[in-house]
Amino acid sequence: MVPVTRITMLSRPACLCVAALACATVLPGAVAAQRDGDAPAFRLSLSTGVIAQDNRGLDATSQGSTFEYFSRLDFGITFATPIQQLDISGGIGLRHVTGAESDNLDTGLIEPDIALRYARQSRDAALSVDLRYSEIDVSSTSLEDVLGIPDPQLVNEEGARRSIVLDTELELRRRSPFGTTLFAGFTGLSYSDTVSTTLTDQDRFRAGVRFRLDLTPVTQANLSLTYRTFEDFGTAEGVRKTFELEGDLRHDMRNGNASLQFGATNTEEGSRYSLSAGRNISTARWEFGGTLGVTRAVDGDLFPTGSVDLTLTLPNGSVAASFSRSIASGVDDDEKEITSLRMTYDRQLTALTSFNTSLSYSETNPTGAGAPSSVGTLGIGLQHSLTADWQVDMELQHRVSENTAGVRARDNRLSVTLRRDLTTWR
Repeated sequence: MVPVTRITMLSRPACLCVAALACATVLPGAVAAQRDGDAPAFRLSLSTGVIAQDNRGLDATSQGSTFEYFSRLDFGITFATPIQQLDISGGIGLRHVTGAESDNLDTGLIEPDIALRYARQSRDAALSVDLRYSEIDVSSTSLEDVLGIPDPQLVNEEGARRSIVLDTELELRRRSPFGTTLFAGFTGLSYSDTVSTTLTDQDRFRAGVRFRLDLTPVTQANLSLTYRTFEDFGTAEGVRKTFELEGDLRHDMRNGNASLQFGATNTEEGSRYSLSAGRNISTARWEFGGTLGVTRAVDGDLFPTGSVDLTLTLPNGSVAASFSRSIASGVDDDEKEITSLRMTYDRQLTALTSFNTSLSYSETNPTGAGAPSSVGTLGIGLQHSLTADWQVDMELQHRVSENTAGVRARDNRLSVTLRRDLTTWR
């Protein structure tokens, strides 16, 4: 294999160049939007608070409490006309940390992010471009892998993860019975100031096409073909390629819809196949969605898959519950079985005060060799509006995790945040 030399594309100068190129591409549309449409809309959000945790690192034996004092500024601006829109948003935080886990968290200016989204549509076509750049602590409790599953094994790691994401989509023949959508995207992950040898830079590229066929006014068929590449610069495997074929048939009914989905994914380890059927029902007070299917993993084993989502609207709140089980490739491109459960309850206590509680659990289990890991969270929150744009949020959270070595750990987290969302003005 010919060795590949990589120029780190997530360095700050490179990111500035990418952002400048994106601005040069879409800002003419923003200028036109400002000239021909409404004046720009501005948004500004300020927050400050404190977070206390008695075992932030999720150690088997707690090393002591950790206290984070933080402030954050987020902004947004929108240029719009009837046929196009440009959104620019971003933010940056300021933090001071004391206690047992202070070595794993940066202090000072932290976690900047910026995003640009441009969309334009005509009678029969639509174009969208999304560009996002962000930095986040590797040990952040909100850090998730490619599947959106929290990874509790990273809470003891040092350093930062930088990501840049670019997505483009072009939809053609929107009003015709037969339509086509072309899409492409790139995700780059880069790590800095890390000690772990498992945190390595990664690049992902994707491109594909979707076809839509309106069989009747209430029946629609969709077919998509996606080509993906994955490259981990910490290994000598080189570029890994994946081809994915997905299709679904949906029939709309008076109170929802019924659907049938299939998928075939060809990876370098083998092929994965899936088949499922789904039903969605919507009424004035509740909504239900469910799927039931089976997946054949790359090793030939069969796994039952499915999901259930239920939302009930109450006079002063709502109750929601969801459960899912699926087979997919994770951040390291290895196949995993993911099981997740979530329940939430929200209630409006008074005109200014609301209460919520949540319970979540997720388990990730390799379909081949390897041990499972899991994390569960129970949270209680209280929100109170002080004025029209000032709000205080309080949350108490209890976490339990079990890593691949079978070590279980617990953590209690208390946060108090004072937030101000300035009214959008023009």
